[in-house]
Amino acid sequence: MAEGGLPGLADIETLLAAWQALQHAYRHEAADTFFALLAYPPWCDPGYDPAAACKATDDPQRIEDATLAELRPLLTWCERGERFNAGHHAALLADGRLQRLMQRLSRIAEAMAQRQAHAPLEPVAYAALNSRQRENHNFQKVSARLADYGYVTLRLSDDWQGADFIAQHIDGRTFLRVQLKSRMGVARKYRHRGLWLCFPHAGQWYLCPHDGLLEYLLAECGIGHTVSWSDKGEYTQSAPGRKHLDDYLHRYQL
Repeated sequence: MAEGGLPGLADIETLLAAWQALQHAYRHEAADTFFALLAYPPWCDPGYDPAAACKATDDPQRIEDATLAELRPLLTWCERGERFNAGHHAALLADGRLQRLMQRLSRIAEAMAQRQAHAPLEPVAYAALNSRQRENHNFQKVSARLADYGYVTLRLSDDWQGADFIAQHIDGRTFLRVQLKSRMGVARKYRHRGLWLCFPHAGQWYLCPHDGLLEYLLAECGIGHTVSWSDKGEYTQSAPGRKHLDDYLHRYQL
């Protein structure tokens, strides 16, 4: 029994099970079981107003919006009418009043069960994701950050002109073609395309012009002499050094 003497979820489920048994195979035993439950706590409402309860059972909209406390006197009226008036139960089944009450009770039970259930939310470790899942994860992360700066994002499925997504500003004029990476990286093939580079580092996200970062790395860090740049025309770094952060990247932190 719930607080305040109202039926709890277990009480409701028991009554609904008895109702289902009555619906599937009507027998006097099934009817006796169902109405016996209504005759005792927590379902019975000794102080109910028979006239008001009778009127309420004739109002489908009122039943549709009724609380559990408001349903209880109506069910008591149904139970006592069956006990003292011949044929009352058959009349309730025929006119649908009891059916509406039990349907409303079923919806209340569903809502109560949902409140008691745990939300299907469990943190997922980034390391446990595959490459495609990491791309999706990173896109959602950076999209949320860009929203704070007035941007909405559009994911591209075909790596259009080197971009993974488009970021559109609310001013309606600014569009950024963005490469989404899991680490800082530049490439010769993406030079002079007007691309922006977005990547995470140490829990922060950075959004900077690809060519601006490339020119900085060439001029200040000498990446043009690395084997990776000479042989493959690309350079990546999983953890940008403090010099990179202080000299260039800090101004592009989201």
